[in-house]
Amino acid sequence: MVSGTGWMCISCQSDTFPFTNLTNEEIFDVFNDKVPLLSKKAKCGGCSRKIKKNFPYSTCNTCSCTFHQKCTGMPKKDVPLPPNWDCPKCISKQLPFSSIDQNSLLMTIHGKSDSEIDSLNKGPSFSLKSLLDKLPGQNFSKDEFLNDTIKSKYYTVGDFLAAKFSAKKFSIIHLNISSLQRHIDDLRSLLAGLEMKFDIICISETRLYDEKPLVNIDIDGYNFIHTTTHTHAGGAGMYINSKLEFEKMDSISLCHPNICESVFAEIKHPTKKNVIIGTVYRHPSPPVSEFLDCFLSKTLQKITITKKNCILAGDFNVDLIKYGHNNHVNSFYDEVSSFSFRPLVLQPSRVTSKSFTLIDNIFTNDMSCFSSGGNITSSISDHFAQFCQLDIFDKIRTSTTKFSRDWRNFNKERFAYEIQNINWDVFYPLIPIQILP
Repeated sequence: MVSGTGWMCISCQSDTFPFTNLTNEEIFDVFNDKVPLLSKKAKCGGCSRKIKKNFPYSTCNTCSCTFHQKCTGMPKKDVPLPPNWDCPKCISKQLPFSSIDQNSLLMTIHGKSDSEIDSLNKGPSFSLKSLLDKLPGQNFSKDEFLNDTIKSKYYTVGDFLAAKFSAKKFSIIHLNISSLQRHIDDLRSLLAGLEMKFDIICISETRLYDEKPLVNIDIDGYNFIHTTTHTHAGGAGMYINSKLEFEKMDSISLCHPNICESVFAEIKHPTKKNVIIGTVYRHPSPPVSEFLDCFLSKTLQKITITKKNCILAGDFNVDLIKYGHNNHVNSFYDEVSSFSFRPLVLQPSRVTSKSFTLIDNIFTNDMSCFSSGGNITSSISDHFAQFCQLDIFDKIRTSTTKFSRDWRNFNKERFAYEIQNINWDVFYPLIPIQILP
């Protein structure tokens, strides 16, 4: 038999007409709101495993994702689930603020928007908090030199605002900025987003080659001091809150070409001992031993002689995470700790998708102070910003009672009279005295 021009084969008919490949039972299920047909490649939206044909499952009414019955999170008494069931993800989308992350929510609560610091959100795609759980500075966790007076962790801008740090404590922040003139606006934005009037802002790798930069790098309410660099990278600077009285320490504010730059200032306090603050940038190429010999050891010795507390911040380009496994790192940390300096930041300060290093830090030689701080994940360069709050000016000292004798009203005659009228026999019984010839 010869077919006409409009003739179609069985396969083409099945592609043209709906439901032609379904059995009567399957068509009945479709029109009776039964569970949709399961694809051979269907995976569970909860555990991501393949759903076998005869295994009980449910389908989300909104997103059409399939779930094992045990992965729906519903109690057994509610199984099988109704056709209009929605998965937890679809339900959460109907809740307020479901479309924003934790940091955005915290910033919204504080009346801020992510758009204010969008250019600073340069964190890696993976979770920093899960990274922190894996490597919280293990080499230091059992070191008695680092006691429970140090609190260090990661903060987003939202976390920082939610923490509500006290404005009364002495605060310091450090950042490797990779050119202060190029990123000064970003620095101002970050400080405005944090809503914290830090006492000291330490900047490493300023890349300032002249005493008077071409770009305005002033920040309202701060005085700026710095040490220039003779190389393409490097340089150290410091913004000091204008409410503080200070004096730049020229003797240790030095530039060792291609080795390091430093700037130091002595912060004066009207009632307590002055505090020395320093910013240091160490160039990564020369050996650590050269940095120790020509600068760090001599500087720390000079500071120790003054018997004053010191806070030392900077990019040292020495990965403290490798302490105990690298001789150069061991030499650096041992040298610093020999002068009673301890690190206050214990998590990696430079994190990429392939590496993590703790090369930026804040050190102090005040063994009794309590520090609360860590890394701020919204950053300007490829380094996080480090900060800490210290109770160096408001520590509660344990009061001790002192006893002394006041001889201003001493009466010699009265004292002699009282001595003569004491019955000494009560204390010392009469003992026969032999008088020698």
